[in-house]
Amino acid sequence: MNIKPTMIQPLPTGSISSTFWRDQWRNLKLAHCAVPNYGSTRHFWGNKKKVHTVYTKGNKKHDEVTAARLRTMNIPNGSRVLDIGAGPGTYAIPLAKRNCTVTVVEPSPVMCELLETRIHEENI
Repeated sequence: MNIKPTMIQPLPTGSISSTFWRDQWRNLKLAHCAVPNYGSTRHFWGNKKKVHTVYTKGNKKHDEVTAARLRTMNIPNGSRVLDIGAGPGTYAIPLAKRNCTVTVVEPSPVMCELLETRIHEENI
């Protein structure tokens, strides 16, 4: 699968419009639906091969975007955070490394498995 980097817009400087995150989520959902044989949401998130293809690429650009988003969120070290739809720990793991107490809600068993693997690999 090849998702063009243009699907993820850079964070704007200054104040963020009220529609920015809604548009970001919409673009991400459209990118997911562009995956060949996406099927239903339940079918996609329950398919280990599809999920691993999307979330275990080790993309450096993805890491940079995640870091930029976390900086924008301005969450102080040691905070208590609720991460709903945490996936493979995109935000939960970096926050835990900053001594945040992170509670994760993730409905996909495949994503939970990826998250547990990452938690073990990163000694969190």
